[in-house]
Amino acid sequence: RQAALSKTQTLFSVKLPGTFDPERAYPLFIVLHGGGSNLNKAMKRWIYTAALNSKYIMMYVQSYRHYDTKSFGWRSSDSRAHRELKHCLDTVLKAYRVDPGQIYIGGVSAGGTMAFDLAIKDILPIRGVFAICPGKPAWLEDSDLKNRNFKVYMVGGEHDHYLKKQEEMTLFFKKHAIPCHYEIISGMKHEFVKDYRSHLTKALGFIGFTEGRDK
Repeated sequence: RQAALSKTQTLFSVKLPGTFDPERAYPLFIVLHGGGSNLNKAMKRWIYTAALNSKYIMMYVQSYRHYDTKSFGWRSSDSRAHRELKHCLDTVLKAYRVDPGQIYIGGVSAGGTMAFDLAIKDILPIRGVFAICPGKPAWLEDSDLKNRNFKVYMVGGEHDHYLKKQEEMTLFFKKHAIPCHYEIISGMKHEFVKDYRSHLTKALGFIGFTEGRDK
């Protein structure tokens, strides 16, 4: 398995706003797929809302850590994933004008857990996290907190098996005065939220999103 992993790499794809202007500095929204998923599935699920179609760049990332030939996953505290994600982001920042104070990240399940990992440890300069049914990063300690300048919008299901981990994360964020909105959806299991567009719009509003600015 290690030999196979050595031949894979972290991949990404960028989707530009419909009215993209290279002279503007845009917010960036990074998407991490869930465990057992891939880049293409994430791009079909995490789509622009009509109201935000022209206002930010989306960057979809696929983990190098494969489950099989078509599915991949994340593991927190993964130094290789951290390193390759930084490289992917650096590549995007060199190619497009991104507002460095408006880099956000979203993820479902293991992708949401990794999003927490990246923000808390300041691996990427994240200013807001939208996490759907996330878990808790492994071996998380208070000393891991290197970045306090971000907000969290978290959605979980009433019957989500990660519910306890999400509650632990809300306590972690409260302890360290990190703004966190946590919503438990009645009847929902460990799954992608059905009213995605509405939650994405509310999440971006909570975590501080504003439109791109002119040069």
